[in-house]
Amino acid sequence: MAGRTNKMGILKQKRQAEKQKKLAGGSASKISLEGQKKDYENPKGNVYTWFFRSGKLICENTTCREDPDGYRPFRKPNSGEIHFVYKGEESWGFRRYIRKQRRMSYK
Repeated sequence: MAGRTNKMGILKQKRQAEKQKKLAGGSASKISLEGQKKDYENPKGNVYTWFFRSGKLICENTTCREDPDGYRPFRKPNSGEIHFVYKGEESWGFRRYIRKQRRMSYK
């Protein structure tokens, strides 16, 4: 007897994944934003350069999702506006950045 295959199940999974991609807007829009750098001003008045990596805004100075002042940008799904939220010590990436800066200042 021949072995069983699950070709129909695999096909259903692929179709479902395609539907999800279409609903999410596809990855083409995110890919077009990859690598583009843009300056944003946080509520403190400081301007930092940000770029997209894996669909998330990353600060060029800190290489994490927060700027050196501890603010994280976020966007509402249907608006292009960027709002800043203060995260500060809550963020693991920001704490890592602060530790790195302290080590560099001692040398």
